Amino acid sequence: MSEEDVAEAVTEAPAKKRRPEKNKKKGAKARRSLKGKKQAVGSTTAKFPRHSVDKALRIPRAIIDQNAGHDCTDAESATFVGVGFNGPFKVEVSSSIKYGFLSRPGAGRIQRRPRPDRHRMLV
Repeated sequence: MSEEDVAEAVTEAPAKKRRPEKNKKKGAKARRSLKGKKQAVGSTTAKFPRHSVDKALRIPRAIIDQNAGHDCTDAESATFVGVGFNGPFKVEVSSSIKYGFLSRPGAGRIQRRPRPDRHRMLV
């Protein structure tokens, strides 16, 4: 080996390590899987109740029995019914509002609506 060969070997920088290409494949797979499918634009409120009338009447009955029909918060109404204050209960409150058994006087509060004759038969 001559001195020139040694000098060339020292001046050459070592090759950079390449990152594994599997990260690139993941991104490409995700993009491909979304291509043919429609993306959700946003959530909209359903125009119909998701529960039966009997299930939707459970909350107004509990408010009448345990709170004398006064306004209360959503969490208080959950304790009156005896369930946790989470997603399914919130949907049930929404169903009661859509049937017209409850109303919202303010954010986070529910109020039992005055009962017309047809609601008296149900409750």
